[in-house]
Amino acid sequence: WGDRMAINKFKPTREEVVWMSEAAMNSGPFWDHYVPFWTALQGQASPEQLAVWGPRAARMGIVGTYAQTELGHGSNVRGLQTTATFDSATDSFVLNTPSLTSLKWWPGGMAKLATHAVLYAQLITKGKSHGVHAFLLQLRDENHGILPGIELAELGPKMGDHSHDSGCMRLRDVRIPRQ
Repeated sequence: WGDRMAINKFKPTREEVVWMSEAAMNSGPFWDHYVPFWTALQGQASPEQLAVWGPRAARMGIVGTYAQTELGHGSNVRGLQTTATFDSATDSFVLNTPSLTSLKWWPGGMAKLATHAVLYAQLITKGKSHGVHAFLLQLRDENHGILPGIELAELGPKMGDHSHDSGCMRLRDVRIPRQ
């Protein structure tokens, strides 16, 4: 490196630029926004939903995380216990993590950074389960305060990536609109 590192003299090689770009994109606090959140939003939102949320996510008007893994179920999607119960009287879903093992566990960026989450939960209508579905959940208000019924916590440093704030989440009767 020697002379190349002198002030105003550093000019990275093409290979170094590629390496720096990959390293920056594949780690750090915004990885969960750019990769699992953005991918889920693009792949699972309706065209109408994507027209509303896509530009906001692309411009970082919202910062997302991916909330699938649960403390007691890991990534066993069929075993998820988080519920989204449809309330036809209010045309909304009521979200709950009904047990300790159903707490959302390890979502990156959730504890401090994310304003929204793609949340995976068992859809229940009229007392019948319809399997796991994705829901877009707002976590924080415009002042970055956590919304009522949502409890967020930070799980501590992640070995090898201290900038990645892994979190956990409990939901208690959180209502979200059907649309």
